[in-house]
Amino acid sequence: MSADAREQFGPVAQRYLTSRAHAQPDEINKVLDRLALVEGTAVDVGTGAGHLAYALAERMDQVLAVDITPQMLEVVAAQAAERGLSNVTTRLAPAEDMGLVDESVSLVATRLAAHHFLDVDSFVADASRSLEHGGLFLVIDTMSPEDDEVARQVDAFERLRDPSHVWNLKPSEWTDKARANGLEPLWHDVRRKSLDFDDWTERMRVSAADTARLRTMAEKATDGFRDYLAPRMVDGRLWFDLLEISFAATKP
Repeated sequence: MSADAREQFGPVAQRYLTSRAHAQPDEINKVLDRLALVEGTAVDVGTGAGHLAYALAERMDQVLAVDITPQMLEVVAAQAAERGLSNVTTRLAPAEDMGLVDESVSLVATRLAAHHFLDVDSFVADASRSLEHGGLFLVIDTMSPEDDEVARQVDAFERLRDPSHVWNLKPSEWTDKARANGLEPLWHDVRRKSLDFDDWTERMRVSAADTARLRTMAEKATDGFRDYLAPRMVDGRLWFDLLEISFAATKP
């Protein structure tokens, strides 16, 4: 992640704790149930307000929540204490260099953060180095479709709302990066994530001018971009979708 990400997310850390779009414990647990996690140490990379870390703490022996934004880690530490999760610790570090001992952890996971990583290849390499043999790698993140033009439009839409956005990887890109770093893909799922436009823009304190531009982009989307966003009015409010991938791999 970049300094831009720290500047973007530091002042709004508390909003991400209460954000319904980010909490979603049922969706998190559906994915974790599929991994059948029972013990060991998990690392939650780009933990944000810690929603994945809290779910992992109910299943794993130890959870290390990693982020580059101090305010986010303060939220996680306070919430872990409030929830009685004594097995959660925090670390200020970039995703590309987490400072973990070789082959020392059972799971490296990241949720709704990888699209902010400056160097995803270095992140996957560091995750693979840190995983014990038989360990698991999990990504839950917004994704680009395989169509290059639609991917470009999705990217422009996301970056206008949040300048720290780097890129939503395609499913094929996650597969290629995993294999290039010695990880064997297991499965991936894709789901539609419905978002309230006003909540989505207000949470990131988007300017009035950029909010108007984003609304126009969504409402006037055509062809594949419209199919991706599926914009619609619900009770007088604009809603749209982002596609979210859950991607799992293992270190043989």
